[in-house]
Amino acid sequence: MSRGLSRNNNKLVWQDIDINDLIQYIDNLKSRIYKAFIQKSIKNIHSWQLHFIGSPLVIYLALKQKIESSDMIFSSFELGYVVLFFNCVDISTLIFFIYSRKSNYLLFKKKIDYLIVDVRYRVINWILEIYIDYLYYINNFSFLRIYKNSILYALSNSGHSDCRYAININLVDCIYSINIFSLINKLYVIDHIKKDLYRLLGKGIFFKVMIMLHLSEGFSVLEKGRLSLVKKIIELLILTWCYEISIMFSLENNLDLTQAIIIIPDMYHLLVMCQQPNQLYSWKKYLVYLLISNGVKLRSIGDILPISLLQGINFKHDFIIVNYQLFSTNFIIRPSLYYQFTLLKLISIILKKSRSKPSFLLIIRLNKLLLVWSQGSSKKCKKIFLLLDYLIYLKIKCFVKYKKNNLVQKKVYLQYLIKLPHYLKYSMKKASSCFSTNVNNELYYRQYCMFKLSCL
Repeated sequence: MSRGLSRNNNKLVWQDIDINDLIQYIDNLKSRIYKAFIQKSIKNIHSWQLHFIGSPLVIYLALKQKIESSDMIFSSFELGYVVLFFNCVDISTLIFFIYSRKSNYLLFKKKIDYLIVDVRYRVINWILEIYIDYLYYINNFSFLRIYKNSILYALSNSGHSDCRYAININLVDCIYSINIFSLINKLYVIDHIKKDLYRLLGKGIFFKVMIMLHLSEGFSVLEKGRLSLVKKIIELLILTWCYEISIMFSLENNLDLTQAIIIIPDMYHLLVMCQQPNQLYSWKKYLVYLLISNGVKLRSIGDILPISLLQGINFKHDFIIVNYQLFSTNFIIRPSLYYQFTLLKLISIILKKSRSKPSFLLIIRLNKLLLVWSQGSSKKCKKIFLLLDYLIYLKIKCFVKYKKNNLVQKKVYLQYLIKLPHYLKYSMKKASSCFSTNVNNELYYRQYCMFKLSCL
């Protein structure tokens, strides 16, 4: 045998060769296992990433962030695309990123519930807003206009000052007894959203929030989210009624439709104004028909009567406060902030000029000022200047306090200023004050105010 092919019988050499081969084999095996493990881990991580990015939670988080951005405007197509994810949402089966040894990265379930409920209500609000905007659009007939703004804002428009008659209707009791499920069935929305609305109505949440709205009570965190949804349902219901009434109203003969009817909805209140009382009677008649057909029982139909709006109201210079009562209207008129400022400015000028003058000049000037202001409002409105009384009272108190004559100051303070605690409460049910009393031309020098009495 050649030297190259001779066997090496040295055990140490063979042991060294076996160990090196074994180590190399193990290293190769580790490398393959590691590579396979890495590849499998990459696939798992990739699948988890895809599942996490496509999970409803991340969709809702991204949607919530997009909602809160003020410069975003959504179209109906975008809303319909977003709503499709409702079908795959189930709070109990939401899977989140869970990975590592005995470690679960979970969010708190309550926070998840609040988040999903919040975003769900917002998306449903968007869908209802599409219907509401469409109802506002189709309700603008040639003989009828519905304003989306509040009553005070709409009445401040000078174009409404020609309306002479009005009906104020409180529909809160009607909404309690109406079948709102029939309204939800008319909406062309995804079945999942209908289930959410049915769940909201079935648990009594709708009526609970209605009662809290009617009583002006506070709301919890969840109830604040439901509040906007309940308002949208009420607005949608009232606008649907107005549209159905307008259709019936337009088919009636012998009606002068040249004068438009103005409707201003404010939650479950309706303020209907027009120049002709016959149109309001007809509109009221069809409203009664609609309520009766929906299962509402009216205690007294004759109580819904048009009342004459007070003459002499300046919609730019006066506050119009509508006192809501069932099937009745009560208007309270107060001077605007500009008029209050003007009056106080004039009083300040008169007080400043009268510091070195006799007291009777101050009395005459203030009486003339009160005479002008009392004639500017209708005689039907009592205690119009109650707030002004309190402001004038503060001015007079400050004026008397710094008056040099201590005897007059003490006399006025003890006899008149101490006896006026009701000014501090802004109460309109207390006894009328001298400023709130109307000044009559014939009794001009007999109806004196507090200033003249203080100087006697």
